[in-house]
Amino acid sequence: MPNLTFSDRRQLESLFNMGGGYVLDFSDGSFSSFFRQDAGVDIDDIKYLFNGKSKANRLRAFWEIEPPGVVAVAIDGLLKVWRAQNPV
Repeated sequence: MPNLTFSDRRQLESLFNMGGGYVLDFSDGSFSSFFRQDAGVDIDDIKYLFNGKSKANRLRAFWEIEPPGVVAVAIDGLLKVWRAQNPV
């Protein structure tokens, strides 16, 4: 069972500015730190590299293989980062 629908993914990809392999304004190091600290995940693990090495491709792989609860924790954290970068 997929964690996210196609339309969910499209909306999140747009919100997180995932074009060109990026995710928000994360560097490789800060992306790894975010996942380690906020989601308890090693996003640099080889299991997330099947789509490619970019941050966006690792995030897409994460969405595909992790259980919905783990994905939800990471999305919640990413949304908090997005909100901090885009105050109303």
